[in-house]
Amino acid sequence: MKPAAPSPFLRVPEAEWVCANGLCFAIYDSYPVSPGHVLVITRRVVPTFFECTPAEQVALMELVGEVKALLDERLEPRPDGYNVGFNAGAAAGQTVPHVHVHVIPRYTGDMGDPRGGVRHVIPGKGNYLAGWPAEGAPEKGASHEWHKVKAIKLAPPRVASSRNAVLS
Repeated sequence: MKPAAPSPFLRVPEAEWVCANGLCFAIYDSYPVSPGHVLVITRRVVPTFFECTPAEQVALMELVGEVKALLDERLEPRPDGYNVGFNAGAAAGQTVPHVHVHVIPRYTGDMGDPRGGVRHVIPGKGNYLAGWPAEGAPEKGASHEWHKVKAIKLAPPRVASSRNAVLS
C-alpha cells in the first residue's frame, strides 16, 4: 500500500497531540469507537507497521504504553480494558496508508459478549468460545467441535546467526 496523497495525520497541529516521542505522535481518533480512542502514528509516512524501521516499531509500542497510562489517568470512569491494534494493507481494512496503531479503551458492558476481541474483524470468527460459560472454560461434559480442528504443522523455529536468538 503506497501513500497516494499527503497523510491526513500530518495536518493535525502539534498542539492537539496527546503525546509524542522522537519518532511518533498520538492523536485522538476523528471517528472514535469509544471515548478516548487514540491513534499512535509514525512521524515519517510509512504505509504499514511492517515497513517501519525496528526503531519506529519500538517507538510506536512505547508510545502505546504512554497513551494507555494517560488514558487511565484522564478518563472517568477508568477503562476496564483496551483493544490495541493496526490494520496492515487494504485487505485488512486499512484506509489511510500511513501506519497508525489504535488504542481503544473498553468498558465492562460496552458490548454484550466481548470474548474474542479483535478476532471480530472477520464476521462469525470473533467469539470462538460462543456457547461456553462466560468464564471461557467448557462445562464438564460440554461438547464443542474442537475435535474437528486439524493440527497445523509448523516449521521448526529459525535460529538467527548473528544473535543466536530464536525467530518464530
